[in-house]
Amino acid sequence: MIQFRCMEKLTKRELNILEFIRKNKKAGNAEIVNYLASISSGASRITIIRSINALIKAELVERKGEGRSVYYEEKSANPLLAYFDIEEYFKKSPDERSLAFERFNFGIFDSLGGIFSEGESEILIKENKEAEGHKKKEATMILNHKKALEYIIGNRNEFKNLTLKKIEDVHGLIVDGLSVAKGLRKKAVGITGTKYRPLDNEYQIREMMGKTVEVVNKKLNDPFSKAIFTTLMISYIQPFEDGNKRASRLLGNAILLANNACPLSYRSVNEADYKKAVILFYEQNSARFFKELFIEQFKFAVSNYFLA
Repeated sequence: MIQFRCMEKLTKRELNILEFIRKNKKAGNAEIVNYLASISSGASRITIIRSINALIKAELVERKGEGRSVYYEEKSANPLLAYFDIEEYFKKSPDERSLAFERFNFGIFDSLGGIFSEGESEILIKENKEAEGHKKKEATMILNHKKALEYIIGNRNEFKNLTLKKIEDVHGLIVDGLSVAKGLRKKAVGITGTKYRPLDNEYQIREMMGKTVEVVNKKLNDPFSKAIFTTLMISYIQPFEDGNKRASRLLGNAILLANNACPLSYRSVNEADYKKAVILFYEQNSARFFKELFIEQFKFAVSNYFLA
């Protein structure tokens, strides 16, 4: 089994340095040393350089310039993958956390690249192909939303391209008979555990759903990035009165199935971790922790459902 690198666990000093570099563009060695001293986290220059090098090795920071002009910047080809220490972040209550976005960030579409690097995508595809040719269990063992899943499987090729109608159809099947309004919501909703508030304007909701569909179909090239982005954006926009997360997970799986990849059950993921990953995306627009959970679940699906 191919091993994926899990999210890096940083030391307190490394976290302080990363946070300082994130807030102060072109942070130099002297500035970092002075900052650490000011927060009673001082250390020798050699120790600090060692911590900075650890951040560089983890591909969270990059060194620029030469000699005395050396400075450091946060390294993230995709702002959706900004690093946050999950344990430290959620030690604070919703009211104590400093949110980058308390309302919907309309600029989230401006700097999108593949959520997965080319190498990562190749590894996932390779691992998925290793399962081909083996006896497969019924997909209903992975997902318990039978009617919606049957619709997706029966129309799997249709999900190579996403449309708003297909999204609404899946949601409609999920909430059928549950006294939940179908179609895009027309009233505001709140989310427990966060100060983030989704869009409350029906026309903006429709516009952002259309933008999400456009990005998935035209700007993201691999099915794994498409699946993650779809899952997160439907949760982020909250287009429906209820059932958003359930619909988002099924639609992410529809994209995977349409591209002959394993769907995910999320059975082995800790519910609290899943909520934290989604809330982190709401508040900071960082998909990094969710991406880690996604990779773990993909490995779980391949190992437990698709290998003889």
